[in-house]
Amino acid sequence: MKEQFDAVKMEVPFADYLKILNLRGLQGDPELGGDCVHQIQILAEKLKAAGYKVSFIPDSESNHWALLASDGKREFYMDPYLLHHDPVDISDLKEVGTKTVEALPVVDEKPTKIILTRTRDGFNISSHMHRSRFLQYEMVWESKYDLNRRSKEIYAGEDGNPYFHPRRLFNIRVPFENGEVMKLTWMIANGAREIQVGVMGPDPKSSRTFHEQDKFNLEMEGLVQRIGTTVPRLISTLSAANDLYQAADPEMIRERMRKEALGILEKL
Repeated sequence: MKEQFDAVKMEVPFADYLKILNLRGLQGDPELGGDCVHQIQILAEKLKAAGYKVSFIPDSESNHWALLASDGKREFYMDPYLLHHDPVDISDLKEVGTKTVEALPVVDEKPTKIILTRTRDGFNISSHMHRSRFLQYEMVWESKYDLNRRSKEIYAGEDGNPYFHPRRLFNIRVPFENGEVMKLTWMIANGAREIQVGVMGPDPKSSRTFHEQDKFNLEMEGLVQRIGTTVPRLISTLSAANDLYQAADPEMIRERMRKEALGILEKL
């Protein structure tokens, strides 16, 4: 089970924009990975081939999905997006109440902590990343799962499409064997593209300003070499998703940008 989980966690990057291409009849390069649904679908096939029973479970408050697998005796939770080290045995969670497991990224030699807390009908999950010697750990993710909602298949949300929700940016997250996780952020915009890339942590390297262009180029090269693509290929794919997303609902995009502009003015 750990072998299959590690294979997906380390070799199928999380990228939340490729579904937009798929919905328009286009395909992104396989090495670019996919969203949480894409990751757990690949994981499910690997686990089924190894003889495990698999079901899927949606976050009660978002479009996120995770996976549950059974070896016939115990049940395990897996979420490649959260990059926890091992499948988490939840069979005794009702008795123990909470469990804490380690995950990537490792920041200043401090691994990220994933905390599972039993609830009446399931469990909650929170991810805590180490920020600094002074700030210590900060919660960066939270999910809530109802075990009564587990399913043999992944179903669409109430709008019939769980992937095209309003967003400000696209993300790619790529783990490295040394414990680092690189993250690329593409700000959705009509004009100039703002791209940030760097190692996740308390002070992520994330600029594309003129005086730091060399640093940006080094970070991009490290990212694309890890996933086996090229910078032009990655940028062209992101640009295509950006344009398709805006074309899908231009009025929503304009309204979002208007609200963001007003929010900036209010802070001046």
